[in-house]
Amino acid sequence: MKMSIRKFSPPNRTDSGVHRLHIWLATAELYGGDAQTSTKIFEQLIAAQPENIEVRASYAEFCWLTRSDCAQAGIDFVTKSFPELRLTTHGYTAATLQSYLWRQDGKDEQAQPLIDSTLAANNKSIESGDSSFQPAYENAALSQINDDRDGALTWLERAVDAGFTDPYAMALDPILAPLAGEPRFKALQARLHEQMRDMRSRVDFSDVDRLIAASNPMAKLD
Repeated sequence: MKMSIRKFSPPNRTDSGVHRLHIWLATAELYGGDAQTSTKIFEQLIAAQPENIEVRASYAEFCWLTRSDCAQAGIDFVTKSFPELRLTTHGYTAATLQSYLWRQDGKDEQAQPLIDSTLAANNKSIESGDSSFQPAYENAALSQINDDRDGALTWLERAVDAGFTDPYAMALDPILAPLAGEPRFKALQARLHEQMRDMRSRVDFSDVDRLIAASNPMAKLD
């Protein structure tokens, strides 16, 4: 499938939705431990589509995940342009990424008000009927940034109950990394992996390359 994306959807194509294939591909490479290839894919996307908000926001999250020098500039862009935008991998807003960086740098006076306001916004959203996993998952991260381990695990359990399904994103999350040894965290990881195995057992991938090629006009040029 990765080969099909690369062959039929080069990063400089700007038609609707093609960039998402490359964001997914870059994420898959990162999950697989190949940050270098993931970086190249994102750099090609940024060069080809510098005004694409989704590309820039995803790149900001990638830089943050990999602790790259581009992280702060990316977070600044998202904070200024789309402060309420939830990023692709974890559903965080830029506020959580920024508060984490500030806390890591010892800038508690700057981090705490941002943590508190984001928690309040998420709680208000949940109370208003938001049943998606994003507010709960972000609250788990914010609780961990606040050194509230039990609160983080409780919110994380609520996020999984609400539909969070990605054990790889959870394992890659630097905010939640200190929880990795906790039995409750391990139980959630085991649950998510079991769900993923079940989903994969019910999906037929045998013809996916042909379907991608048939639906893509670039295939006719080969």
